Amino acid sequence: MTNYYWNRFQIKMKSCTWQDTFDALIIFWMTYFSVIDLYLTIYFVKEIIRLIRLQRELAFEEERERLLELERAAQPKPKKRRRKKKNK
Repeated sequence: MTNYYWNRFQIKMKSCTWQDTFDALIIFWMTYFSVIDLYLTIYFVKEIIRLIRLQRELAFEEERERLLELERAAQPKPKKRRRKKKNK
């Protein structure tokens, strides 16, 4: 069975021209670099999503701190006790 496939492969290789080899190389390079481009695109999209989440977290933290400051400012301040003047 293996001999059959090997013979078929040898027949194809004997009839192969330089143009076929060149076409095969171009197809290989196109698919290889397409896979690399796809990988890099996915990587950069993930990085952008991570940065957007980080920015959202920082904005949420700042908003929470601002609300806490407003809440502290809205609370009534304790009155200062006045010292009694001593009679001389």
